[in-house]
Formats: sequence, structure tokens, C-alpha cells
Amino acid sequence: MRIVNRAAVQPPAPTVGILVNGQAVPAVPGSSLSAALWNAGWRAFSAHPVNGRPRGPLCGMGVCQECLVWLDEADDSTDPDGAGKSLSPGRARLVRSCLEPVRAGLRVRLDPPAAGGETGA
Repeated sequence: MRIVNRAAVQPPAPTVGILVNGQAVPAVPGSSLSAALWNAGWRAFSAHPVNGRPRGPLCGMGVCQECLVWLDEADDSTDPDGAGKSLSPGRARLVRSCLEPVRAGLRVRLDPPAAGGETGA
């Protein structure tokens, strides 16, 4: 019996644009924000508050909170294409990226470690 890799014959999933630290990143809508960041090359999403070591996805189910990122959704009336480079004051919130679904207009800020570690693409 021959096993066929069906993933290889399926068309690629459509993507939407999200902004990560001001950089446009393609992501599949509905997938986790954590997966989108990982696929784009980010491994460290923040730094430990005490020792500064890199923090990134660990459990993948929202328990450990190692994947926390700042998130803001673009306001279509002021930024229709989501091209703004900064988060809106007072509207940004800290979320567990492994539980947050990707959707168009997301703006994400990572706080990677100051020195060392993989911080992004």
C-alpha cells in the first residue's frame, strides 16, 4: 500500500496581513497567533522580568503564559490598511498568543530579550 502526502497536493491557505513590531507578516486566518509568529521566524516573544532570558511558546494551551504578547486591533476608520506602526494608547492588551486566533488588522508587539536569543526574522 502506498501512502500519499495529501498536504502536498492541497492549495496553500489564504493569508491575511498582521503587523509584528511594525513589520508586515502573512498569517493564516484562524490559526493561533503563536503559530503565525513561529512560522515567521520569531522564537523569543518576550524576556523574563527577573533574569532577562528569552521567553517563547511552551505549552501551547494557555497554561504557562510564556507566549504573552501585546495586541492591538486596527481601527478601520483611522487605519484602513493596518499600516500603522505603533499600538494605540489605552487599547493594547496583553494576550496569550497560543489562544489568540489570527485575523486581519492585528498589530502585535513583542518584547524580545535585549541581547542574545532568536528574536525574529
